Amino acid sequence: MSDSRWRPLQLGIGVVLLSATLYLYLGRTGWEPSSIGSQSMWCEYPRAGLLRERSNALSSLAYVVVGLYILQLMVNCRGRGENPLLERSYATGVYAAAAVLIGLGSFAMHGSNTRLGVYADTSAMMLFFSFPALYTYGRLRGWSDARFGMMALLVNSLLIGGQVLPHWGDFIRTWMLGVWLALEVALRYRDRGVLIFLVPTICDAVLAPIGTELYVRIALYAILALLFSRMEFIEIRRRASPWLVLGILSYLSAHVFWKLGVEQRAFCDPQSWFQGHAVWHVLSALAMLFFFWYFASETSPALEDE
Repeated sequence: MSDSRWRPLQLGIGVVLLSATLYLYLGRTGWEPSSIGSQSMWCEYPRAGLLRERSNALSSLAYVVVGLYILQLMVNCRGRGENPLLERSYATGVYAAAAVLIGLGSFAMHGSNTRLGVYADTSAMMLFFSFPALYTYGRLRGWSDARFGMMALLVNSLLIGGQVLPHWGDFIRTWMLGVWLALEVALRYRDRGVLIFLVPTICDAVLAPIGTELYVRIALYAILALLFSRMEFIEIRRRASPWLVLGILSYLSAHVFWKLGVEQRAFCDPQSWFQGHAVWHVLSALAMLFFFWYFASETSPALEDE
């Protein structure tokens, strides 16, 4: 395994093993009293020992599996080409790293119920939720793979640092998802500003609670729609079926299980192995894989016509 093609996978496995060692070391004498509460906000009852929330923690490893699978795909990829996600690229590495780190962060949060675990989880989520919008914008604007890598590092440093602000995490993750949806509409209907505005606005209103944060995001979607409908974009094509459709269905199904699995909801049994939040982990990890294949379906019309 001295071949350089294996290095991303070796690095990913190394990060997982190092994280596991660190987790065992820090938790060797038991974790500090939970900073989240006697019963977690995700329903499962925290227990003494290394795994406070056993089901929610172990199900988080689904993300790690997805990330390592993508890193394994890089072994047989070509050097460089028209689609970065079919190559050994910064973009593929960032996506795989986001999956692995979300799994490790979520495991740390649910396994330890500590503030450090919460920070690890929310920081990793920033990396993933920013990827679709940043990557799609970069592809439409003709960024090189190296430029995308630098922008991903800069943007996520700012997003992770911004977590010191109240309500920052939920606001920015939801907004970045909306930006991606706006870009996906612009990719297909770039001269329809109203549609570019409506799609993320409706999705945000359905998934997020009504309040000031939603109204601010809606105002931002209006500005983005105005900009995207006038911006010069490179023409690219992505196949919505089956991967985008499967990804959206998996994500929405995961969201339903998450909502039904919190306290005093249908699927909340604090002592049970079956947890709605654990199902959220597995289904959203599947969505992550489906979205990867959706991005990998991208082609250039010029190449298709040759």
